[in-house]
Amino acid sequence: MHLIEGVVVTQGDIELTANKATVKFSEDTQDVEQVSAIGNVKILKESKPPEDKITGEAQEAVFFPERQVVILKKKAKITKGNDTLKGDLINYNIASGNIKVESVSGVLLPENSE
Repeated sequence: MHLIEGVVVTQGDIELTANKATVKFSEDTQDVEQVSAIGNVKILKESKPPEDKITGEAQEAVFFPERQVVILKKKAKITKGNDTLKGDLINYNIASGNIKVESVSGVLLPENSE
């Protein structure tokens, strides 16, 4: 299935927006297997507390709902609180919170230790 203009995909507390997307369904279960997004891709994971909210941006992304993984590609950036990471490719595991970045650049600010 191809989606064009103002694409919004949500699952739980994750929202992905993009200019275009292709949705691939599992042949067995008809569940969404993969969402490939292109153009002005943004992800948002709301969180309590709000400072744990995660946002991401890229030119392309692939979302695997079953595995709870988002891969951001081309001018990829992900932010949590005051920490921002940029890279060619960012692999974000939503379930575990792990973030892997290729060709990284970024700023991590230490927590206030008062």
